[in-house]
Amino acid sequence: MAALKAAAARKARNSREAAEKGFLEVYRSGRSVTFAAVSRAAGVSTAYLRSQKDLAAAIVLLRSDSSFRRVVQPVLQAHGVETDEIPADLNEFLPSDPQKLSALVRDLGNILEAARWKLKQLTDAP
Repeated sequence: MAALKAAAARKARNSREAAEKGFLEVYRSGRSVTFAAVSRAAGVSTAYLRSQKDLAAAIVLLRSDSSFRRVVQPVLQAHGVETDEIPADLNEFLPSDPQKLSALVRDLGNILEAARWKLKQLTDAP
């Protein structure tokens, strides 16, 4: 039983690492960041990507630079992160202070929750 749990944990970790790597590969290449493109690059299913809330949110936001400029950039700037475009390496512009990073994650999470609520409203409408 322990061996099965260890294997499942290893598979989950490998899938996550592959998804993150695939996401960065697509993003850095300049290709359109879509679920299909990241799925192909990572060798994981689009269903898996959608189940990873943070990756799914990043894919949705990065599909359109205008979304970044309109929604995310003001939040980043409020946290002292100055950027005019989506950076090639997201780690380069994130705060290194854990408290500041935690606050940024919280605020971006609030934006995503609001967007999810709005999407649900739009898709559940008769």
